[in-house]
Amino acid sequence: MTVSGAKEEYLMRRVTAYIIVTLAIALGLSSCDDSLKIDFSGSSRTEGRENPSTVCNRVTLLYSLGVNNLRSYLTDDIDDLLGSYLPVGLGYDSNALLIFTHHGSQDDYYESEPPVLYRAHQLSNGECCLDTLVVWSSETVSASADMITEVLDTVKALVPAESYGAVFSSHGSGWVPYPYYYTYYDKSDETVLSTASEDSLSLALQGFGAQPIPGSNNREFYSIDIADFAAAIPYELEYIIFDACFMGGIEEAYEFKDKCKYFVASQTEILALGFDYLQMGSRLWADGDADVVGVCEDFYNQYAALSGSSQSATISCIDCTKLDDLATVCAEIFSEKSSELANMSSSTVNQIQKYYRFQDSWYYDLRSIVSHLSVSDEQLASLDAALAECVVYKAATSRFISITISEHCGLSMYLPRKGNSTLDSYYLPLSWNQATALVQ
Repeated sequence: MTVSGAKEEYLMRRVTAYIIVTLAIALGLSSCDDSLKIDFSGSSRTEGRENPSTVCNRVTLLYSLGVNNLRSYLTDDIDDLLGSYLPVGLGYDSNALLIFTHHGSQDDYYESEPPVLYRAHQLSNGECCLDTLVVWSSETVSASADMITEVLDTVKALVPAESYGAVFSSHGSGWVPYPYYYTYYDKSDETVLSTASEDSLSLALQGFGAQPIPGSNNREFYSIDIADFAAAIPYELEYIIFDACFMGGIEEAYEFKDKCKYFVASQTEILALGFDYLQMGSRLWADGDADVVGVCEDFYNQYAALSGSSQSATISCIDCTKLDDLATVCAEIFSEKSSELANMSSSTVNQIQKYYRFQDSWYYDLRSIVSHLSVSDEQLASLDAALAECVVYKAATSRFISITISEHCGLSMYLPRKGNSTLDSYYLPLSWNQATALVQ
């Protein structure tokens, strides 16, 4: 996600009356109080009580990693989530919300507080209840594949359920590795949102995360490569929602296709406001199946209702069971048009829809790339049919800050013509490339 210089404009859309939580240490249980905000520090928390062994209906994990300049936004997101629709009770017929937080301190967002796993639910009298389940050391590297596995395994062990889904919230760069991903702050536009805030101009990412490495003076960061991230997920999830920048590419969706049914992400950056957490609970835990398309609709609608540079959003929901058909179509096109892909003229490249605002771009619209090749009408129709099958929802504002969005198929993709041999070598082992031979 990106941090805004126009913070007040985004926070105007947040609810001012939060559900507030305090912790009763002796019981390992917390309840709501009208006078205090939730304390995410975990500084005095101990191992909480275990949940009943009954099997729940659906479990959602929010994995919130804010040991970085997103700290205050991520805690606001959790306040919104706790202040809206929560699962009721702990029985078989109930759903469950688990929240893993690893945030910076209030005084210094790069100073790590202990990571904590909570379970939040609503009591029969309507009060919010927050159980502390596990507390880890403040030195824990949560921007790591090992920690993803550990937290998900812990969730499944403590809360057995029929199905699981996850929301991952932090900075993101998609598949693009350090040192190629940088975001540069444009001082000529005070409303520009930038992953590189004034105190972090060299923020370097690789996939998901951005947790500062001790001793690096907050100039080097742990992050999780997307292939490692996908491999770390120990069981299949109903859905994965990425509240992080640039995770909405075919490279990411295809990497995670065997780990979830539905994949939700943005092709561009995501403004610091993030998803609409006030509505998310009612979408994910209402009667029937989890409404992931509704989560996308709420995301888009909250930004479409804003104005100026804040009216900036792209989002899609991908049915991962349909991605192999898309790969088959693209593999045939890429094989036939490999020379064109590698040798596009600059004028042609400039006509392709891009999703990155600064300097070089590695995130282009997949369909826009193909449509600018000398493909036949039949080939383009096959591509459109495959996209229609796997992209179950897509939406985009007409602009993303400084980018005009005139095309949006719901998936971004690498354009080899804009890369180099080093990037190509990194791209070679990605699952999407193995299936389609985009880069050879």
